Amino acid sequence: MKKIFICFILILSFPAFAFAEGWTATLPKTSVNCFLEGNGFLLIGTSHGIYKSTDNGKVWRYSFVGRGDKSVQSVFKLNNEIIALTRQNVLSSSDNGNNWEYLQTSGLPDFKHISKTYAHKNYLFGITGGKVYRSRDARNWETILDTVIDGKTLFIKFIDSDNKVLLALSQDGDVILKSSDDGDSWTNIKNGLPVSDYQLVAVYKDNYFACCSDSLFRSTNQGVSWQKLNNFPSGQLANWQTDKLYAISANNLYSSADSGDSWQLLTDSFPQSDITKNLIYTLSNDLLYNTFRSSDGGSSWYNFDNGLPNMQSDKGYSIYSLDNSILAYSERLFRSDDNADSWKEANMPASEYYDSLLVDSNTIFLKSKTANDTILFYSKDKGNTWHPVLCTFPDRIWYTFQKAVISGDTLVATFTYYMDSTYKYYISYDFGNSWQVLNIDTTLIKSNLNFVNSLVLFAYTDDGKINSSKDAGESFELISTLDLGDISSAQRSYIRKMNFQNGFIYAVIDKYGDVDGNIQLTDVKINYSKDFGNSWDTLKISFSPEDNFVNIARNDNKFVFATFNNIYLSSQSASDTININKNVPISSMNDLIVAGDNIYVSVYDGGIFKMPRNSLSVEGNNSFKSNLSENYPNPFSESTIISFEANKNASGKILIYNSFGCIVYSASIAEIVQGKNLLKLNMGTLYSGVYHYQIVYADKTIMGKFIKIK
Repeated sequence: MKKIFICFILILSFPAFAFAEGWTATLPKTSVNCFLEGNGFLLIGTSHGIYKSTDNGKVWRYSFVGRGDKSVQSVFKLNNEIIALTRQNVLSSSDNGNNWEYLQTSGLPDFKHISKTYAHKNYLFGITGGKVYRSRDARNWETILDTVIDGKTLFIKFIDSDNKVLLALSQDGDVILKSSDDGDSWTNIKNGLPVSDYQLVAVYKDNYFACCSDSLFRSTNQGVSWQKLNNFPSGQLANWQTDKLYAISANNLYSSADSGDSWQLLTDSFPQSDITKNLIYTLSNDLLYNTFRSSDGGSSWYNFDNGLPNMQSDKGYSIYSLDNSILAYSERLFRSDDNADSWKEANMPASEYYDSLLVDSNTIFLKSKTANDTILFYSKDKGNTWHPVLCTFPDRIWYTFQKAVISGDTLVATFTYYMDSTYKYYISYDFGNSWQVLNIDTTLIKSNLNFVNSLVLFAYTDDGKINSSKDAGESFELISTLDLGDISSAQRSYIRKMNFQNGFIYAVIDKYGDVDGNIQLTDVKINYSKDFGNSWDTLKISFSPEDNFVNIARNDNKFVFATFNNIYLSSQSASDTININKNVPISSMNDLIVAGDNIYVSVYDGGIFKMPRNSLSVEGNNSFKSNLSENYPNPFSESTIISFEANKNASGKILIYNSFGCIVYSASIAEIVQGKNLLKLNMGTLYSGVYHYQIVYADKTIMGKFIKIK
């Protein structure tokens, strides 16, 4: 049997990211930092990554999203490549943004933090640390502006170019520099401009402009002298790339067709935000500003973000299916009636804040807090109108609404007591007009009840016993017992959660064991039942237990499930599992459902994605199986060897992440042979700590971790 040994050194190459046709993204309302119009496509760089559209902005798909460093500052066409710059990395695409790879760079400082980038002739110019760098290929950079003038070190904040000259502006506006030789030499042309906090400099039709918060100055003689344009509306110059100049003042948008001598008001309802960060861009005959677009020269604007608002960095939407609609909830509720292509906000009742939401049958339940009181609302028309549920139990302000289930006028609700996290169960036979305590034997219950439908309630205990009730909790019966394995103190298992989707009940079992003297999560097992808990099967899936399990659903005769980092598809009985999360932001999955003809997944800080259900298949992959062995030695100080088996020849790559989820190491595997493969990692220069690795090949992803010591 042939063996291969592949030795890696730190940072051989960087991972590639693919633009997948399968997942379609709703463009979140985010900070749009840059645009690039190509032949038949549009790229937008945002704080979430790069979006691509091939239909003039109607549908967007993720083109690139990084791990951690995903805020894209600039996108340019350079020679035969598209170059994108985040704050800390430079990326390249040779196929119009379908695939991206990180570039190794030289000449930039270690911290990089490239705040602004500009294209000029066949060069890229970047600003970082107040210095200006230049490159012909985005890989090799040189410092071209690191100057001391009048005993003061320059700190450059802005550059502009018309492919003839370059203008550079210092941080405090004291210096404006000009270069006519692609940045080899610079001349100060401020020449009599008053002291002010200038925001930008611009080159427009051979005229130079310097703009501060309330004034615009123009030079018609290449910076020899300047004059103040008295008719300029107090505001900010916003675009000078068309046949007109555009300026923004509050919510007013102005244009000038005579190089700033006179200005015309286009609209007094411009969608203003931070204009110092978001300029107006030109797209064919349209204007783009943040997520707004104008097709009439700026007189009217419409939002092309499909109506879904930007999420906080630690937030993500919970998604639900209700009839033929999709609901997205995170403090605010949105509904889509066209398979998540567009969204509108629901009319939620007035409240100080909203605590939780639940969708059961055709009813939406919402728990809110208003005027020091807790109220449970419900809606039977998809969030258009709301009605209070009259919760009459005492001290309800101390309870948190957890779940509810309905059948006709019978309603069972679960609340958690604030003081000791214990559960209270209430039942109403008149849909909330009156309530009574439901006395449930708490010895049957490990945690919160799991409602299914038609008032079938499930309770489980620490030893895996599943109890069900079909009379709203008045009585329970033991229906099955899940195998939790060894439940000794050194190795214990417990049911973390149970949920019900598409006729299947799922039980997620976490297993803990002794790892180097510490009790850690060692395995995650998912059991499922298709006969309401009477019998159970184990879903044979393979993923790292530390890759936090999110949710699982049924897709035809297969299962699709999401972890924090990945989305997988698995057949019902085979151990074959494939990764299907190409193009969805990794390390950010929040929820997953299957509804109608699509699979939907929500991500933290990134909107909602969908994929047609009929585009997924695991047939044809059964011939490619693999087995991952532990690397040895582990822990190690200098090198370790990873051993795995494959029964098919392939190529692949290895990715290594630190404990923060950032890629610190990546290399291609040119040849994986049938049988046993040995990969040797030389990692003596890595810091000590815990690292995770992924070996990706032929739709397979296998994972493990190691500990690096000094």
